[in-house]
Amino acid sequence: MSRRFIQPIVLVLLLTGCGGAPKSTPIEADAPAEPVASVPKGDLVGVWVGTEGQPSFRFAEDGRYCLSIIRDELDTLPGDCGTYEVSEMSLVLTSDKYTCKGDVGSYEFEVTELGQLHIKVFDDDCFERMTNIDNEIFEPES
Repeated sequence: MSRRFIQPIVLVLLLTGCGGAPKSTPIEADAPAEPVASVPKGDLVGVWVGTEGQPSFRFAEDGRYCLSIIRDELDTLPGDCGTYEVSEMSLVLTSDKYTCKGDVGSYEFEVTELGQLHIKVFDDDCFERMTNIDNEIFEPES
């Protein structure tokens, strides 16, 4: 056989792997994650007041929240309102009014042994909300 005929045959054998298509090993999917127990919304329900010049929150039992830079305007002229969800130490805020309407923010939160609420941003589509509450400490209103 001439060299001109052998080269294409060798090339075809190399491209096909000499034994057909490579066998793939199926990848087993991870088992579904166990459901995460939710932190009761009751841990957040109420009014949380920031330090001087910082915002205040109201978290209601029905899953609604409002946020205002000025505490006295929390009931009458809040800057942001919407729904909230909690699970483990995650807080998700979804605005449905005002400046951030439709924006979703995810935060890490902790209610400390001293009763303070600490909030730290994971991600937030609403710049105004994020800059006002990220890394803030809130006290429960007495």
